[in-house]
Amino acid sequence: MRYTKQKVIFLSSILVAILAFSSNKNAASKSNLDKAKVEKLSDADLKYREYMQTISRQLGVTCDYCHDVSNFKAPTKIAYQTAKQHMEIVKWLNLKGFQGPKAPVADCYMCHRGAAVPEYKEKVKISQD
Repeated sequence: MRYTKQKVIFLSSILVAILAFSSNKNAASKSNLDKAKVEKLSDADLKYREYMQTISRQLGVTCDYCHDVSNFKAPTKIAYQTAKQHMEIVKWLNLKGFQGPKAPVADCYMCHRGAAVPEYKEKVKISQD
């Protein structure tokens, strides 16, 4: 294959354009990283985040099921409000409800079994007199 002078100039200009574009992109991303605030989470925050991930797995949902992702602390969703109440119930059960050396540890999975809405149905005995 013969390369003419025009082909070599054309391919060289494309190569220079690609290199220039990629170096500008890298420089822009580095400057954005320099400007971005890197927030380090405290140990308590990391522990709470791990707790939230556990709840998420036990309910079979993702964060946005309960949380408004634009503000995770906002109680705008009904599921968020319900979850807060249920967290208080679990806390009470573990502190005061279940006692003794063989007491179970309450968590979301105890009732939910991996589903956001538990499939619990009480069996009702109908007596026939």
